[in-house]
Amino acid sequence: MSGASDYIVAAGRPQDERFVYSCAGCGGVLDVRKALAPLDGILDSLAGVCPSCGARLEGSVDCRLGRAPVDWGQPASTVAIPPRRADARPRAPLVQRASSYNRFSLDFSRLDALLQPLGPDNLVVLQGRGASAVAELAAFRAQLPRERGGLGSTAVFVDGGNCSDPYLFASLARRYRVDAEKALRRVLNCRVFTMYQLASLLSEGVVDMVDLYGSKVLVVANVLGTFDEPDTAPVEVERLLDAARAGILEAREERKLTVIVTLGPPTRWDDVVAGWADTLVRLSPAREDDNDGDVVRAELLRHPTKRGPCCSEFGMNRLLFHPDSPLEAAR
Repeated sequence: MSGASDYIVAAGRPQDERFVYSCAGCGGVLDVRKALAPLDGILDSLAGVCPSCGARLEGSVDCRLGRAPVDWGQPASTVAIPPRRADARPRAPLVQRASSYNRFSLDFSRLDALLQPLGPDNLVVLQGRGASAVAELAAFRAQLPRERGGLGSTAVFVDGGNCSDPYLFASLARRYRVDAEKALRRVLNCRVFTMYQLASLLSEGVVDMVDLYGSKVLVVANVLGTFDEPDTAPVEVERLLDAARAGILEAREERKLTVIVTLGPPTRWDDVVAGWADTLVRLSPAREDDNDGDVVRAELLRHPTKRGPCCSEFGMNRLLFHPDSPLEAAR
């Protein structure tokens, strides 16, 4: 893996590439840092207001990898992520009950029946229409307390295809009676724009990110969204994908993460990513319904314990906004 990692640093992540924090409203740059930093410190340094447009920054800050001038001044409050030693050992408890993982759910029996258990021993890959919305629901639900089917945790959301939807997230917060601004701050949304950025972030930065934000859930949405450069040699793409997979597995094993990866529009590399999955579910259009909106068919293609074909149909509106949730009705 070291060879792949060295290649990415040399070819895909130049020395002037930084984490750029910007206002989601006007696009104005708020801060540029070599390492990820908690949003609280950045918001406090700006009194919570964008200096360019004057809008409130709560829940409206984008973070992405990009090039920045090498002489950009680093703020004194920059929080650097300490380097991990090669011999560093996981900080997870020595003994954890398997049942503690199984409580995390989407609170939707028709899909939970296919995906469970949502835990570190089950890397889930979702492909097809609606996969990113399902992953965003999982990232949101991670912050709910365990008695409501969550993990009481932040989440890291790596966006490989510019598919994250803040309006959907705000709607989920209203459904669960959670303050939308606070909910947004509990998900670290990191967008990437090239395959090199994605591979570098996943192979080198994921463990540090989840440590810094205390996350138990990692979502990689539209993982192949940037793998659309026709002139890229197949051997290079395979090397980048190997590095990305190795980084995901390292983070899952060292930090006991729940990992969900989604595939967007079909690409020639879908089968490679599908091969990473312990659980593989394909979502495909079924029909339209006046009440439930688009109805999808969820087909279980692979599972570590279930055998035989298993399918379910449901409306996306019912999945995302169903009012008859047994967990919420019991509140």
